[in-house]
Order: sequence, then C-alpha cells, then structure tokens
Amino acid sequence: MRVQADTIFNQSGGSINAVLGVQTGELTGGNLGSAYNMSGGTASFVTVNLNSTALNFSGGTFTITDLGANNISRMTIDGTATVVINSAAAIAHTRFTTTGNNWLPTATGASLTVQGWSYSDFESVFTSGRIQYDGLTINAATFADTFQVNGSTLSMIPEPSTYALLFGIAAIGIAACRRRKAKN
Repeated sequence: MRVQADTIFNQSGGSINAVLGVQTGELTGGNLGSAYNMSGGTASFVTVNLNSTALNFSGGTFTITDLGANNISRMTIDGTATVVINSAAAIAHTRFTTTGNNWLPTATGASLTVQGWSYSDFESVFTSGRIQYDGLTINAATFADTFQVNGSTLSMIPEPSTYALLFGIAAIGIAACRRRKAKN
C-alpha cells in the first residue's frame, strides 16, 4: 500500500492484511503532509518504508513483521491503539528516531509491543528522546511513574484517580458486607 505525498489514509475499521500473498506487504509513504491514521480495525504489514509519512494510532491493532532498514520517524500512539513490532530487538532499537515519535498522555488504553524488548529498552528510547511523552523527553523516574512493562509490551500506568475510584468502590462493598453481618 502506498501513501503518496500529501495523501491521508484513514482506517477506522475493517482489516488490511499485507503479510500474505505475492506482494511485498510494504506500507510505503511519501513526503511531509502524508499520513496513515488508524482509529480502529486491524492492519498487518511485512515492513514499512515511510520517509516522512506520519503514523497516527488512536485505536485498532497495527502490526509490522520486520522493520528491516526502515526507521520509524513520525509515529503517535494514543487512545486504545495497539502497535506491535515483531522485528528483531536489536534492529528495532535503532529504528526509532527523534523526529516526532510521541506517546500522548491520554493513552491509558494504548500499548506498544516490540519483540524481545524489556523495561530497559523502552526506558532507553524515552530517556534518549527517541520516543517522547507529550512531546517531551522524560527522565528515568518519570518513565517509571508513567509506564509499565509486561514482557515486551509497554502501556501506561492507570492514573491515581482510577486507583482511588477502585479503592472507594471496594471500601463501600466491604462496609456493606459488614453492615449486613451486623444485622444478622
């Protein structure tokens, strides 16, 4: 699939599977102003060759089988998007550049999986600025307070207000159980 110069491709549902078949399965992009925007559905590509095309994810599941020699230079993850990169860990580590890779703070449901990566790999790309949080390079302490890593998957830690809400609901439930026991 080719996203040409100044072209916007929006995917809000359905499925694109460019992994199987006789084609190369490449998502190819053009100049600044071109973008692949995903808000739903699924898409699978063998590789990406995007030049200046932006990848913007706010929902759905996007999978890249192999980064090869291709950099990811303009990617935004937000909302409930799931982005999976199945490239070798060492290759993937060098493919993130500082030109616009961003994780937006509203992304409490979003995740990024990079095959073979661990906590230290994700922390490294954030503290070096190759992926930014709301447009800013963050330090190790802020990374630890903001993100969690489960295996090779990075996601945001739920906001403290979410924990407070869950704690409040649990406390009400316990109080109601005690009140019922006291009546019996």
